[in-house]
Amino acid sequence: MQPTYTDKTISLKAPKPVASYLAAEKAKDADMLVLCFADDARVHDESHDYRGIDAIKAWKKETEAKYRYVMEPLDASVSENIVKLRARLMGDFPGSPVELDYTFTVANDKITSLEIK
Repeated sequence: MQPTYTDKTISLKAPKPVASYLAAEKAKDADMLVLCFADDARVHDESHDYRGIDAIKAWKKETEAKYRYVMEPLDASVSENIVKLRARLMGDFPGSPVELDYTFTVANDKITSLEIK
């Protein structure tokens, strides 16, 4: 049975690492967040690639400090090993709030790739 991430706006039956990512995002816990990723995972955000746990953790901490944002999941779909999530981010940045698309790829109970557009 897949875990369910429940938010006031959506209920998502997601693979465990994605549900854990969303919980860590909500808790603003970078240490918990990186546990969701494979050792050689890649995150693509703001035209940059971050590869590996250390780079992903540094990216998350820097992003949190720079934008001081909150994420509100809006809609999601799960197909095979791909989770597509639409979320609203509100924070200290021009144009706030914005809606972004997150595409997670999951393998062996870990996130192997995350694209944020």
